[in-house]
Amino acid sequence: MYDFDDGLRRLAQTPTPAKLVDLETAVLVRISGEMGEHASGGNSFCIALVAAALVFGIGAGTLPSREAKARTAIAPLGGASELAPSTLLVGR
Repeated sequence: MYDFDDGLRRLAQTPTPAKLVDLETAVLVRISGEMGEHASGGNSFCIALVAAALVFGIGAGTLPSREAKARTAIAPLGGASELAPSTLLVGR
């Protein structure tokens, strides 16, 4: 059988390959380069989108609406409900 602890110990003692050492930096440099190319047009679009959302939200919040009125409860087990089981069985 294979001893996992021994295998992991041997793997930890082996030197890291030279390509693997520079891999993370190369990936991050490439990602930042690609993001820099696309970010110039995206920023103005995001700013315009946020501004439009703010204008829409403020406009919708200031529009007059109907006054809120409470309706009667429709719960069947409520005290004064017309749908209470006792009233339905009696046949009012």
